[in-house]
Amino acid sequence: MATSLGKPVLCLPLMAVFASLAVISFTQFGRLSRRAVGWTTQRILHALVFMVCTVRVVFFLVALNEWDLTTGTLKNYSAGDGWHSFARMIFYASDELPALLLFTIYSAVVLFWAELYLIAADNMSLYEQFLYPLHSICNLCAFLILGMLLIMYATEWKTEDYYITTWYAMFLSSLYLVAASGFWYIGRSAATELKQVPIELQMRKKLLKEVGMITLISTTCMVFRAAVLITVMNQPLYLDRVVPFSCAVAYFVLLEGLPLVVVLVFYRRMPLPSRELLPEEGKLLGNQPFSYQGTVDMGMGGGPGGGWSVPDPSRSTLSVEESIKRLSAPEGSWDGNL
Repeated sequence: MATSLGKPVLCLPLMAVFASLAVISFTQFGRLSRRAVGWTTQRILHALVFMVCTVRVVFFLVALNEWDLTTGTLKNYSAGDGWHSFARMIFYASDELPALLLFTIYSAVVLFWAELYLIAADNMSLYEQFLYPLHSICNLCAFLILGMLLIMYATEWKTEDYYITTWYAMFLSSLYLVAASGFWYIGRSAATELKQVPIELQMRKKLLKEVGMITLISTTCMVFRAAVLITVMNQPLYLDRVVPFSCAVAYFVLLEGLPLVVVLVFYRRMPLPSRELLPEEGKLLGNQPFSYQGTVDMGMGGGPGGGWSVPDPSRSTLSVEESIKRLSAPEGSWDGNL
């Protein structure tokens, strides 16, 4: 059932999907940049989504030329063909970088749930002294390992032509399974704390629904993607056949595109414009002369200090109820009254 339209039929629609997500995330990032001061978690996630989608578009462009439908592998060229050796490296880099950036997005959202949970549990010191540094170290190590894998592709593994290689599959599937475990545990813990927060029933239902949706979808996608990586490693993928073609579409749309959509939907709220703290807020913060920008946003703060214009060690005095109310207020409508 070979057809010359196999690659365009697969790659061009997927390019359109990820290009659309890139435009949406870039637009949201621009809106946040005009409102937010500093790199909040919300801005970082939109930037990461934009990077994932942009690099994925590059991958599909390269795959149009470099993938061989008949062998189910990358095309074979002579050893002295420098251009195609470079294109081969771009193929692997543009495929594996978005996958690792997706892990970074997952871990950032896990960190977000952990911050919400620890605010409610009055244990922000654990977040600031252990979880936040651990998150940074794990992501740094993951990117260093990816860099070493790409170096190996250019040197010792020059003859590798499968889409998923053994070491890469083992590396990324392990990361995804660890992230899935953390996502499930922290998501359930955050939901448990939300049930105990004395806020309006309607708001509680909405937040619990969002927590449950993003936890279930993200965890399921991570587990399935890890399983797919292990299943197809070191095997040819004949995309001119119905079943492999359908699986490839589902792999990119459901296991990569869907989690990105969930992140964009969940972090769609725009923060409130920057302003000076009201007297009531000053009392909560010990009357310190800080200006408040945006929302405390249930963890959209990008680490210790979050959405505050300067790092604020007294931020942990804010209850999860106050954070949720600020997040849930319609755009520009919150007046500081709890």
